[in-house]
Amino acid sequence: MNKNIVKKPVVKKPTMSRYAVPPNAKQILKTSSPRTKKIQKNQHHINVNVRVRPINCEVDKKEERPETNVVHINSSTGGISVAPVGNFDRDISPTFNFASSVVSGSNQEKAFQQLAATLLKQLDKGFSCTLMAYGQTGSGKTYTMFGPTGSLTISSLDHMYKNGGLPPLWGILPRALMTLLSSTGRNSQSVTLHASAIEVYQGLAYDLLNNKQPLTVGMKGANQRTGMGSGGGTLKKASVAGTHPGGCRCRKCVEIKEEERMLRHVRKCMRNNDIPNLFQAKGADPMKIKRLIAKVEKFDRMEKEGRKKKRKDDSGFATVGEKMWKLETPEDIMKLAREVEISRTAVGHALNARSSRSHCLVHVHVTERTSSNNNNNSGNGRIRKKTLLLVDLAGSERIAKSQVEGVAKAQAISINKSLTTLGRVIKALGHGESHVPYRDSTLTMLLRNSFSGKSRTSVVINVASEIQHMEETVCSLNFGDRLAIVKNQAKVEDEEEIDLEDKATLLKLLQKKKMELKLLEQEGQGAGFGFNANPGQIKSFKNTIGRLEQVNKLLHNATIKDKEGGRRGHGNGQIIKLQHEKKTLEENINNQKSAVDRLTGVKFFHDPSPKWTAKDREIREIEAQLQLM
Repeated sequence: MNKNIVKKPVVKKPTMSRYAVPPNAKQILKTSSPRTKKIQKNQHHINVNVRVRPINCEVDKKEERPETNVVHINSSTGGISVAPVGNFDRDISPTFNFASSVVSGSNQEKAFQQLAATLLKQLDKGFSCTLMAYGQTGSGKTYTMFGPTGSLTISSLDHMYKNGGLPPLWGILPRALMTLLSSTGRNSQSVTLHASAIEVYQGLAYDLLNNKQPLTVGMKGANQRTGMGSGGGTLKKASVAGTHPGGCRCRKCVEIKEEERMLRHVRKCMRNNDIPNLFQAKGADPMKIKRLIAKVEKFDRMEKEGRKKKRKDDSGFATVGEKMWKLETPEDIMKLAREVEISRTAVGHALNARSSRSHCLVHVHVTERTSSNNNNNSGNGRIRKKTLLLVDLAGSERIAKSQVEGVAKAQAISINKSLTTLGRVIKALGHGESHVPYRDSTLTMLLRNSFSGKSRTSVVINVASEIQHMEETVCSLNFGDRLAIVKNQAKVEDEEEIDLEDKATLLKLLQKKKMELKLLEQEGQGAGFGFNANPGQIKSFKNTIGRLEQVNKLLHNATIKDKEGGRRGHGNGQIIKLQHEKKTLEENINNQKSAVDRLTGVKFFHDPSPKWTAKDREIREIEAQLQLM
């Protein structure tokens, strides 16, 4: 055998599946490269700022400790160093250079211009925006976002009308809303403002504008399907366990993805009048070709519906059915901010005279309408919905320092747990990990779109400059340092077509849901009394409920009156008395229900069924959609 003969290597032809990759795949990839460049262009780092609380505060005066400033700001570089004055060394002391801007002092106008004015300009360009305040308890987060207690009053508005300009003590939230209101004043018919307020208290969400009604945090547009569906695909299949997560590699999911790829290729060829070889094959069955075309058309409709639902759900988690307030005047803005301040859970402890014990999220919905026939009163046209999310987080605290006990201690543990989860989310995003633990807490679920969505996000790190808070200040600045490397893919909100038929359809759907809810109540699935309940016990229970509602109204009015009095102590005795009566009535209601249940063995008062609750939530969601149209 001749050794000089070299055998050519045998090249096996790749076996093509029946749903092979299109022959022009490279060309498709080339045409998609500009989109990749656009995504990289739209990515931006989260903007992180720092606000340093001044030393001369009430709490520090009570502590009688040396007023030593440990926060040092380099005016030339904007860097922040933390060390006692006597031991300050630029080479050894921890230094942070992440801050876009550093604000020191109590000037609210200056803080607004440096911390929020730029973000509002991005909102005007069509982006949804988020501004969040983070820091230890007593570092000035609520002061930054709302202002000091008692500043949101009717008298402050009188000062504004007489002297011009906003009240000097107002925080970022009322100032931002006033800026939006003044910018939309010229186009009041085409631009509307609505606001909702959510409290996250001990891991549960409540509506601050609707007597703290509990809210459900629903998953919207998440990358998984429940009941039927595949791993992120458009086509559906029956699942064994009920849920197929994104990236599922089971046989059926892979086949569905290959089929979707084939249908997209056929659809593209049909649009370009380039009939595939399948249609021209010898002996091709006309009925098969007809069924394939019908399948492509159905797939096209499903994709359009999926894109529309994804835009509507905003690709994140959200609460369902919270109450909306329409903002038309400065009085509406003042009342909104004051209602949030009054309704929010707060207690006093050793570090803060009024410490917020819950996270507060205020959503401001900006709806811009463009009429199709230059008539703003017409129902037809296009709308763009933008959202400004203002977040005042509860402060982290060390129980040994705050000296809280009982309920306040449980509140502190819940706050620290949710903030720890937020820290894990930021760490995962900064390191580019494949799994981000958003579902580990209600707070991180509600902030999902702010940190990994299409929102422009800015965070204010509030720190205290006293030596006794030095360790907590370093921890807060470390959090800001990790947050500064997180990137967001900002995107201008899309415009949507709207006409009178859309609104009429929603109104019909609303009436249908209300009728279904009424039928459920007739079936006994709503909240109510048991069939064997004693009429006398029912009357007594209703009287107690009625008295509790009266006490809540009286307490709310007394609190507003006290705020208007400038915290001079007017009505404090009445407030304490009403709070005691409210607590007694709530205990009586619980005791009455449990006592009757034990004596009779029959449920005296039953809560609404899950089916009734879900239907009521659907009604509130439709009503919110109608408000924003």
